[in-house]
Amino acid sequence: MGGTRTSRAASSRAAGFTLIELLVVIAIIGLLASIILASLNSARAKGRDARRLADLKEIANVMALTDNGASPVTLVGCTAADSNVSKCTTPNLSAYKDPSGATAACGTSNTSSCDYAIGSQSSVMAGNPTTQNFEVCAYLETASGPLTSPGMVSITSNGTVVAGCN
Repeated sequence: MGGTRTSRAASSRAAGFTLIELLVVIAIIGLLASIILASLNSARAKGRDARRLADLKEIANVMALTDNGASPVTLVGCTAADSNVSKCTTPNLSAYKDPSGATAACGTSNTSSCDYAIGSQSSVMAGNPTTQNFEVCAYLETASGPLTSPGMVSITSNGTVVAGCN
């Protein structure tokens, strides 16, 4: 009889997990979850940058369609220096806002997300942009488009996205 009691105790121990084993599994799951979340944040930033580049090209297309070819069309609502693009009413650019939700307009050397800024091509800090003389600036969070590291990009009336903002 004595032998059956020890065999029952041994078999009941073999059926469960020890506290150490459970803690190791939980730690591994936590580590994997943190790696996945870090990857998702990087993917989100790349997605926002893709949207910014697409928005810049769309803004240039809207400006080209608004331009009558002979004389430049003066923009309405966003003629002050360093204006938010979304304030333009002619042409209507109210739908173009930075996907991060930033509300302050980009300057020439921002180091974090900012809302799209518009100015004349000589300097975004100068006012009175027209359909033939404009520069729209945005900040890219990752190395995408023409950048090899995060930073400012701009598009002008020629429709090319370039690194930097004047």
